[in-house]
Amino acid sequence: MKNVLVHFKTDQEIKTLLAQRLGEKARVFHIEGPRATLSDIHILLTSNRTLGGDPQIIGEMGNLELIQSVTAGVERFPFHLIKQGIIVCSASGALSRAIAEHAFALILALAKNIVCHTKAMREGTFDNSVQSKELLGKVIGILGFGSIGREIARIARGFAMKVFAINRSGRTDFDCDFIGTLADLDHILTKSDVIVISLPLTKTTEGLIGRHELERMKEDAILVNIARAGIIEQGDLYRHLRDNPRFKAASDVWWRYPEDRRGGTSRQDHPFHQLGNFLMTPHVAAHVVGARKRMFEVAVENIRRYLNGEELMNIVRREDYL
Repeated sequence: MKNVLVHFKTDQEIKTLLAQRLGEKARVFHIEGPRATLSDIHILLTSNRTLGGDPQIIGEMGNLELIQSVTAGVERFPFHLIKQGIIVCSASGALSRAIAEHAFALILALAKNIVCHTKAMREGTFDNSVQSKELLGKVIGILGFGSIGREIARIARGFAMKVFAINRSGRTDFDCDFIGTLADLDHILTKSDVIVISLPLTKTTEGLIGRHELERMKEDAILVNIARAGIIEQGDLYRHLRDNPRFKAASDVWWRYPEDRRGGTSRQDHPFHQLGNFLMTPHVAAHVVGARKRMFEVAVENIRRYLNGEELMNIVRREDYL
């Protein structure tokens, strides 16, 4: 029987879920209650933020076999401390539809000038002279064609948009108009009317979009980031938005967060809040009813698969982060 440690506080609903899904295959211990000696733990159920803030726990788990995250992102994991042979899995795909819908909400808000019109009318100005962008027949470039990217593409097809995408292999069974790899980034950027970033933050994608890439985009392009802020060079994006008012962007992810991620004052290194062509949301794309349970269900299902010797989902490539 394997020992599982839940690396964060949980409620009774999650404890019941763990008991039901893992049954007699594992003993489950919780960080806030009596637990086994860390050296006896075989499976760690954790999250990007939790393990990133408590990396030393890895060194105390000499018999660790599997690290399962309840989050899609794992860039804060201490991969340099995780021994070869330990499997690391994310919960990618759990909230893909919710995040894709949020991305499209930002796209539509920018294309139709929703926020600017609302602000003007609240101030008493009725101005219907500003033209909006029509999405019909336009090209959407999706950087990162995993579960979120494919959901974005499905929504885009509903607007009769052409789908250009990038993934690791340059292959997909989705009906794309173009599929390539990061080697085709320049082609995607120059052809796209809308660009959405849904890539993981890795050593390869950090700082991927900088001054050169922004200048390759269309003058009136729309750029939306629902992945990780570090994929875009902060200063380059600010200056490009400031100097090119027809270019629009939106972000749900940030370079700097409040100390308390649930709320607080937030400012970046540049005054994005002063730009009329930039929309901001406080990392809420995945905050939908039932989201937390859905993330746990994906993670716990993967642990169940591991205990039964079945094929695992969302295995992380450590070489992408080391």
